[in-house]
Amino acid sequence: MNDEKPLFDCPELDRKTDAEVEASRAKTIEAMNRLVKAMPKLNEMRRKMIAHNLASAMATCPFCDEKDALSVSIALGYNNHMSAKCSSCGEGFIE
Repeated sequence: MNDEKPLFDCPELDRKTDAEVEASRAKTIEAMNRLVKAMPKLNEMRRKMIAHNLASAMATCPFCDEKDALSVSIALGYNNHMSAKCSSCGEGFIE
């Protein structure tokens, strides 16, 4: 059996090269590292917003440090999940 020849021909199948797979992995790892670095600040924002019963607020972005660029909302009274999006760098977070 020839390893380079597919078993079937599917026009919807997207076969990536090893280099494309590695580039995708590197991009994912970089994004996860940015989020892990920002999580302590995001969790602190959540605690303060819940304590003050604030469902939404503007804050300094933990990704780019732009003041009042991060739009944050909390699902108060439901599950306290947070969503955030920066108008400056475009980074965000949803749980």
